[in-house]
Amino acid sequence: MIGRLQRILRLFRPADWARFGLVVVMMLGAAALELVGLGAVPLFVAAAVDPSLARQNATAAAVLDALGADTPARILALGSVALLAFFLCRVLYLVLSYTIQDRIVRNREVELSCRLFESYLGAPYSYHLSHNSTQMLRAVLEDVGFIFNDVLTALLNVLRQGVVMLTVVVVVLWREPLVGLVTFASLGLFGLGFLLSLNARLKRCSSDEHAARRRRYKVVSEGLAVLKEARVLGRTGHFAGHFRQAAEKLARTQRFSDTARRSTWPVMELIVVAVLLLAAGLMVGTGRPLQSLMPVLALFTVALARIKGCAAEFVAGLGQIRYRLSAVDAVHDELQALQAATPAAPAATPSPAPVAPAAPAATPSPAPVAPAAPPPGLAFHHGIELRQVAFRYAADRPRAVDGVSLSIPRGASVAFVGPTGSGKTTLVDLVTGLLEPQEGAVLVDGRDIRDDPAAWGRHIGYVPQSIVLLDDTVARNIALGVPDDRIDPADLRRAIAAAQLEDTIRALPNGVETLIGDHGARLSGGQRQRVGIARALYHNPDVLIMDEGTSALDTGTEQAVIDAVEALKGQRTVIMIAHRLSTVRACDRIHCIVDGRLAASGTYDELMTSCPRFAQLAGAAADGTTPAPSGAAPRGA
Repeated sequence: MIGRLQRILRLFRPADWARFGLVVVMMLGAAALELVGLGAVPLFVAAAVDPSLARQNATAAAVLDALGADTPARILALGSVALLAFFLCRVLYLVLSYTIQDRIVRNREVELSCRLFESYLGAPYSYHLSHNSTQMLRAVLEDVGFIFNDVLTALLNVLRQGVVMLTVVVVVLWREPLVGLVTFASLGLFGLGFLLSLNARLKRCSSDEHAARRRRYKVVSEGLAVLKEARVLGRTGHFAGHFRQAAEKLARTQRFSDTARRSTWPVMELIVVAVLLLAAGLMVGTGRPLQSLMPVLALFTVALARIKGCAAEFVAGLGQIRYRLSAVDAVHDELQALQAATPAAPAATPSPAPVAPAAPAATPSPAPVAPAAPPPGLAFHHGIELRQVAFRYAADRPRAVDGVSLSIPRGASVAFVGPTGSGKTTLVDLVTGLLEPQEGAVLVDGRDIRDDPAAWGRHIGYVPQSIVLLDDTVARNIALGVPDDRIDPADLRRAIAAAQLEDTIRALPNGVETLIGDHGARLSGGQRQRVGIARALYHNPDVLIMDEGTSALDTGTEQAVIDAVEALKGQRTVIMIAHRLSTVRACDRIHCIVDGRLAASGTYDELMTSCPRFAQLAGAAADGTTPAPSGAAPRGA
């Protein structure tokens, strides 16, 4: 358990621990107040039994005289006010201490959850291809909360209660060494036995609880994602059954944890009462007068009453920590995996001198068109070049892209075609910078895009195969991440027009401010795809990439979008992936990809005569059949 708790240290930065040091200092202050409080109670009881004892100390007598406490009644009244004022100050100090502690803990929770989420967003795309999104969701939304609510807060409380109990024990042992030693040894023995009886079961429940929560997230996510198919096939019971199994397993673990936590207080109360009776019997057995034992009995009563609460919270806190340690392991492992997957920023190295790639001989290069407002960083004036680019998703799989070299002049329209699984989407992911080539390089104006991937991304508008829409307005979906006060109406109208979305917007009750539902549920498939195209065009990109970007459109709408895209020729570089070859007929150059390799390049008519595989693809498209898939790419790209 100690080794796993050390993982908490690695979740925080040095500055965080300076703040927790303040919490520890305030704990020591609370312990000092506890020490004073324990000493004040027996003194007050002794003064109440024999007020003359209050004047045995010269300093105390002088204070009493100065305050006019010259009778037993006045001495008792003054003592009552002083004791009440002290405990009031103690309460105020503890409230301040708890407030500071909670503020520090909650701020650290926000920072860690944001740090984990930002790490996911910044992780290489390949990381997301090999990790489950529900696991990431649970780590950010649940596990971080468990670390702070159920582990760190409990750990701080265990330390606080431990310091208070140690203070109480020291005071009692100083006043009554022998009786105190027997009393607290008995208390510790019984308390340790109770804690050990829960330890193994809580450890097992911790692992079971984490697995059950992860399973619930996975089943719900998958069940809702395939709802239409499951309803049609009558398989909803499959997901409901798996969810019930996970929910019941989670309930069993929580049931034991809750019972153990609630049982702590009555069990510790029983132990404390038994120990208090033992202490009273030992003191009476010493033969001392009962009057002299009253202050000592008061001290033991207050001390054991205080220890009862502290011990109950101490034991419950240790159980809670044990139960939630799996969350610490999960977040720690996620951060370690993210750190390992994210390469360190390379040292700045001089890039090759910018060279304009030569345009293919068969296609005249359109004149370069300067962007209206070029993004800072990586410049794009001439073209894109792939030099012997290779990539594989796993060491034991064949290459998805294998030694591809080609050039895309600025302002040209090009297409990648090929059978399913040939590596087209992987190739485009390499061009966008989502994936990094394991061999070769992707160059823009002679510079490797890895020199400044963020700057290169600002040149690109991307339409993926599957459009993901937010449960928000049309405007916010198109502008994607742009604050409301910075959404440009002119850019919005331009993107909507280019995506042939104007009629759809006019038909919506609130125009671009209409809420479109979860994943765009209130739009048709074709409308969702056109919103995705408008999103790609909103930022007025230099490069427009369409990965099957018209696949969900009807023939008429598809042709309208293709016409709009063709209107960008010479102004924007267009890269398309398509199965329906009719959509790429007008492209300046078509690259046929087979088994991750560049099989041939040329215009549509050139490839029909010179590349049998392209002619086969064109024939299959005309017949409405599906060409044989390629075996190289593991992602069906």
